[in-house]
Amino acid sequence: MGGYTWAPTTRNATWTEETYRLFGYPPGPPLVAESFFFDAVHPDDRASVDAAILSVFAARAPRWFHAFRIRRADDGAVRWLESQAEIEYDAEGRP
Repeated sequence: MGGYTWAPTTRNATWTEETYRLFGYPPGPPLVAESFFFDAVHPDDRASVDAAILSVFAARAPRWFHAFRIRRADDGAVRWLESQAEIEYDAEGRP
């Protein structure tokens, strides 16, 4: 199990060491979400991940849950992940 924080407006993400391992990266400094997370999502699942994120933001839902595959950076292995998130919104409704 891993953990992360992601700020969609700045595109910055911070991952726990476990999340780095799940994705096949060595632990390091904060990541840029699009270049690590989204690029790792399996091409066949990318549209469903994008749609799920957009729909939860549009509804200003407080939680997100989605299962999808990734391709690990170190060995190229395909793995299923389940991601859960609690989402906070600012006064203007931005996640």
